[in-house]
Amino acid sequence: MNDMFVVNLQLREGGCPVVRSCELLQRDFRNRVSFTKLPGLFAVFTGRLAREISMLVDEFGGARNVVSKPDFAIELPDLKLAGLSFVVSAAKDGVRQLILRFRYFIGSFQSAFAVDLGLSNPTLPHKERICIESLVDIVGPLYGLALLEDRHELDEVERRELEQVLRDLQDKADVLKFYSDLLIRYVRDSAESGEAPSRPAGTGRVARLRLVE
Repeated sequence: MNDMFVVNLQLREGGCPVVRSCELLQRDFRNRVSFTKLPGLFAVFTGRLAREISMLVDEFGGARNVVSKPDFAIELPDLKLAGLSFVVSAAKDGVRQLILRFRYFIGSFQSAFAVDLGLSNPTLPHKERICIESLVDIVGPLYGLALLEDRHELDEVERRELEQVLRDLQDKADVLKFYSDLLIRYVRDSAESGEAPSRPAGTGRVARLRLVE
């Protein structure tokens, strides 16, 4: 199971979206909060997040839809969310089900909510895992570039591969910034908590990375 934050909404034709539930999915557990009275966005989420979700619903929620926004990122006090997928079901009896999935997150989920749900910070092992993945995504393409000893001696195929790597880095600029912020936050939080990061399994040596996956 991939780690993610999931928001389940319901939208009645001609009405405003209401919140059915929110889920925090991680490798070892699932934390689900259901809302029996189906409150509105601003009754559940802090103002910034409620406005962002409302704009997404206005843009994509009017018809059956599957939207992927890998570069989407939102920063809240003590919480960052990024990597959005948005699924809108076909209407049934005038009601659509909407599912928003945020693939990347770090910080306290309580910061997303206008009411106290008792959600605490992710555990240190989760932070370590997501930051190691972030570091690989940042360093991998750069390491591949560093292996090029003399760019003037590249053949045509290698030159095209290099140009593709550079385009990919440009296309992922926002995501790379989010990743770098994750690492900065992790180092800061570890220092403040006094907890030294453990060494995750499988990181004892650096493997040679391909220039192009």
